[in-house]
Amino acid sequence: MTFAMARHALVDLAQIFRRTPINNGPDRLPPERYAQLYELLRESGVKVCLDDHSMERLREMRALYEGYARALSDYLRMPLPPWISDRPHKDSWLAVAKLRARTEEANSPLGEARTMTEISQTIARLMDDHHEF
Repeated sequence: MTFAMARHALVDLAQIFRRTPINNGPDRLPPERYAQLYELLRESGVKVCLDDHSMERLREMRALYEGYARALSDYLRMPLPPWISDRPHKDSWLAVAKLRARTEEANSPLGEARTMTEISQTIARLMDDHHEF
């Protein structure tokens, strides 16, 4: 999905709920968070343009949809997430992947030596991992 398609979907959704954009509110990506986001992307191997105007270009793009996102957030009582989480969390797919790997290991000839207690403890530990979304 392109940026334009996502923006149009958001605007259409806001119109369905008869919400007007809310353009007054705190900046969700102030300069220090922008710099942090840039560094995280760069460290992840993403090529990101950082010139004197990149932050302003992103701010202009965000202005096209953030008011609608805020309006829907307020209406649906679902706070908008920060651009960068202050409390990192595990993604649910990681727990499922670990559980699947353990199950496959338990079903392999080498894993047959494991006791049911060990397998039960492993599954219980994986299922007890807390996830916040």
